[in-house]
Amino acid sequence: MQKHILANPMGKAQTKGNTLTSSKPTEAQVELHRVITTEGEIIKQMADGNLIIYQEDGTLTYSDKRRGLWYTINPHGVKRVRKVKGRIVSDEMRKLKIETKVDPETSATLKIREDGVLCVDYLDESKLIVMPDGTNILKKKRADGEAGTITYITKTNFVPVRQIYDPVKARARTVIGLGGTDALMGKDLIMERTNTGKISEVLLPDQTIVQSYLEK
Repeated sequence: MQKHILANPMGKAQTKGNTLTSSKPTEAQVELHRVITTEGEIIKQMADGNLIIYQEDGTLTYSDKRRGLWYTINPHGVKRVRKVKGRIVSDEMRKLKIETKVDPETSATLKIREDGVLCVDYLDESKLIVMPDGTNILKKKRADGEAGTITYITKTNFVPVRQIYDPVKARARTVIGLGGTDALMGKDLIMERTNTGKISEVLLPDQTIVQSYLEK
């Protein structure tokens, strides 16, 4: 279906600014590095000193360092402006346009936001978010009827990240006491040791998996 999306781009007015040119990208377009939090937030540090933050529900936040402003666009297209000086918060009256389509092959619902964010809702309740820079956030149910979700965050030339969430463990708020035997559990039982029910995994090319979690 992603091939279908790429083969059928939005109209000229909606893709303005994305035309390929031979000019070099500006500092505002160059990403220096990114950090992915255990909450699924993708924080991009740009060459011009600004930050761009993606969230797994399609919310997009970015800063304008020169003007002292932060902008946040939520999944419904509402744009909120925050002024650092004076801490003034306001919402723009005009919402961003969202075009909705149904894929004839999968019956998935596609929502294409004016700022370039694509949201795909599948019949099995999986959700794919495609951000303007090509970052994919795919969230689906865990296999074998296990409670919770598993999220894959991918982008070309970046190492994939897999995040697992177990709501049962999140409610339990496991605390490992001093000398507790839980601290001796191996890697296959890390979820039993988490305090938040969340595990973040970096999937390296040599099949090494780097796991992060909060333990108390």
